[in-house]
Amino acid sequence: MPETIEIGTFVVGIVLGLVALLGGGFKIFGAEVPKVGWIVRGIALPVGVIFIYFGLAGPPNLSFKVSLTPEQQKQYDVALAAAEWCRNNDRPRQALLYYKEALKISPSDHDIKKDIETLQRKIDAR
Repeated sequence: MPETIEIGTFVVGIVLGLVALLGGGFKIFGAEVPKVGWIVRGIALPVGVIFIYFGLAGPPNLSFKVSLTPEQQKQYDVALAAAEWCRNNDRPRQALLYYKEALKISPSDHDIKKDIETLQRKIDAR
């Protein structure tokens, strides 16, 4: 079993490349790959190359950062600082309010969403 998704992706790409080059009819990792026709070989090559690429490069970063105006950035920084202060001083309800305010300013911030979930669980546990 591969340790990471990148290693697994790379290995699948290599196997597909071997299928494309050899046409199947071999054993690898205890599995027998049957003989395949030229259509399958033609499809296996580009798909294998793509898998090898993503295995080497890692997964694409599909997240994006919203550009904030200077005023929005200032409001965001203040809200985060207040949320952190409240969180560090055992005031989870107030911290939750500040985190939600920061999330309104920058809705794509996944770290804040995790912080909100964590605080909500802490509040619910009380």
